[in-house]
Amino acid sequence: MTQYPVPIHVLVPRASDLVTATDASRDGMGGFWLQPSLHTPQPILVLWRTTFDTDIQSQLITATNPTGTITNSNLELAAIIMGTSLTNHHLPIAHPSILVASDNIPAVTWCKKGSTSSTTPAAFLLHLLANTRRAAPYTVQPLYIPGHTNQIADCCSRLLHLPDDAFLEYMNQRFPVQPSWTLVHPSKEQVLLMKSALFKKLLRLASPPELSEQETQHGTYGKTSATTSTKTPHWPISMIPFHFCSSLLNDTGWARLLPVEIKSVLERWKAPFVPLGRRFPHWASTTHV
Repeated sequence: MTQYPVPIHVLVPRASDLVTATDASRDGMGGFWLQPSLHTPQPILVLWRTTFDTDIQSQLITATNPTGTITNSNLELAAIIMGTSLTNHHLPIAHPSILVASDNIPAVTWCKKGSTSSTTPAAFLLHLLANTRRAAPYTVQPLYIPGHTNQIADCCSRLLHLPDDAFLEYMNQRFPVQPSWTLVHPSKEQVLLMKSALFKKLLRLASPPELSEQETQHGTYGKTSATTSTKTPHWPISMIPFHFCSSLLNDTGWARLLPVEIKSVLERWKAPFVPLGRRFPHWASTTHV
């Protein structure tokens, strides 16, 4: 910790900077994310998807392939890790807090624990998640949602036969939003790292980013004595509107896209719009000497 300090807001629970949901199938994985326009000029609504190679598909454990090495839950965990990695890569803010939803209970449980006692692909995927977060710190808040509420992510992981243009047109018609959906794809490097973890290849940990020590800027010297000033009268109390936290997705037009479970989690960060009274320029009560 002394050599590589961790930002405190990566460890302490806080309001989510964005909401994302993921899903995986035999053919591939995908998902979406929504981000309010707090850190950007306009809101961001993004879809993502990628296919699984045939060698991954051939190792999926099914009733007709009981000797495989990869479970459906492993693929769902891979989707969670890929989704959070993508959002962090595209976000314009440092150390974001990402609320990620999945309809797979084992994958969500593994992600919450951050470790597993087995030597299955899940252990190597969690190692990849730790490696990714070490290179670019961000907070992951996994959440389970029922499968029937995860329709947007389901489409991203199953409509892989559609070309990108046709897929975007379909999604904008079925789930219309403003601005329209955009589509991104994981890089070849990200897909390769995910594939290596699924085949239980241990990756070398990334070196934590070095913290640059900024020198204190010294200003010019001022006067050696202060001039006599007149007494400032008390300023009348004014009411100042104050939000406890940034705008919530629950209060936007996108709320209809969010499962009930996600909206319930976001509600914990919501506080009533209340005014604060202050007396300027005296910010505190008078101290008598």
